[in-house]
Amino acid sequence: MPAGRFTGACTPDRAAAIAGHLQQVLQLRGQPQAAVIQQLGRNCHMPNACQTPIHGLLHAEWRLAQQQQQPRQELPASEKQQLFASAVCDALAGGGCCASRACFLGACLGAWLGPDAVPPAWQQKCSSWQSIAQQTTQLLMNRDAASRQ
Repeated sequence: MPAGRFTGACTPDRAAAIAGHLQQVLQLRGQPQAAVIQQLGRNCHMPNACQTPIHGLLHAEWRLAQQQQQPRQELPASEKQQLFASAVCDALAGGGCCASRACFLGACLGAWLGPDAVPPAWQQKCSSWQSIAQQTTQLLMNRDAASRQ
């Protein structure tokens, strides 16, 4: 890392603690969200405010792998929508600081699955959906182009 960048923001001890929290979530990916939210906590404090949405993403990925489905890029929109809605609803059902958990998780799922994963009924309730979908599609195209270089 270049000298001066993030100076003091992430000490070695803090980096080790963050890595430990992320490793814990990775180990729990096969557990249902409700159980993990119960275990890690429902509040808005760190580290669980970061852990529980990341777990939701990893659990969705794990569920997809367990179903031995085709790669996520090849999933029909209806299956992406079911996966997205199920994960976000499970995050909300966990209670506590569920709105921020669901928002963070929804953003991660959208980045992973693409904007067509958002159920049409949810899209219709968002007045700026077209703009969001266009911007997300452009970001994902840029990401994919950069990964091929």
